[in-house]
Amino acid sequence: MRRRHVSLLAAISAAAGHALAATEAGPVDHSPYVPPGCVLEWHDEFDEPIRPEDWLTIHRPPRRGGWLIHDRSAVQHADGHLLLMAFEQDREVLAGWITTQASYRRRHGYFETKVRLPTEVGLRAAAWLMSPVLGREFDRPDRSGAEAQLFSFLPAAPADRRLSQGVYWNPYEGTPYLSTNRSGLVQTLSNAPPQRWAGTMVEMPAGATNGDPCVFGLLWTERSYVFSVNGRPTFWTARGVSQVPQFLSIALLPPPRTPQRPIALELPMTVRVDYVRVYAPPP
Repeated sequence: MRRRHVSLLAAISAAAGHALAATEAGPVDHSPYVPPGCVLEWHDEFDEPIRPEDWLTIHRPPRRGGWLIHDRSAVQHADGHLLLMAFEQDREVLAGWITTQASYRRRHGYFETKVRLPTEVGLRAAAWLMSPVLGREFDRPDRSGAEAQLFSFLPAAPADRRLSQGVYWNPYEGTPYLSTNRSGLVQTLSNAPPQRWAGTMVEMPAGATNGDPCVFGLLWTERSYVFSVNGRPTFWTARGVSQVPQFLSIALLPPPRTPQRPIALELPMTVRVDYVRVYAPPP
């Protein structure tokens, strides 16, 4: 079933406590972790290859001083799953990254994805919500948004099952941000203040690095974030709460501050995504 917006009739049915019917063939098999009253608004079950009107596939050379290329060839589809891959080709490392930046954004709701994490080490697998105006105003995530990570998985060794969940706000280190004065004038400042973070490290189940899927959830309200893994709440915070619509991204990324290819990098690598679902808050 492709990505679609759920019809008003289906939303009313869900609000009444009935099974939520999709607008196309077959119902969605909702996880038991969806908060009561939330209504499915947007989803992709990946039973067909992704379409450009749904997802933007990042395609660009390595950033300055980088060694990894994000390439369309590293985003594939097989057996009803999205495959984000990383592999070596002509002595270059290619990796996959998709985003809804150009097609879909939401403010508040419940976000859920079912993912099989990679068993290899050396790259960071991540899914996150991103503000299009991140860092525009210092210490104002309500107006500038944030980066909320459903998960960020960068194992140091094959037996390492820890991943992080949390929220970042303010501009990235080393990048300028925009400051608005009382008169409404916008000024670009050259030196960004430090980015702020609130989050936690999660020890995953033993099977999570052996191919067992995990369900990552984020309940984002006007006042807080609640992160979860397989329905178990892992972290709550009222810091850095965005009040602007944000888009989704899923990717394989280089580890932070790695100007050279990691010695321990294991290729090929695959992140298998079963679905991505976004639920609107209760009516």
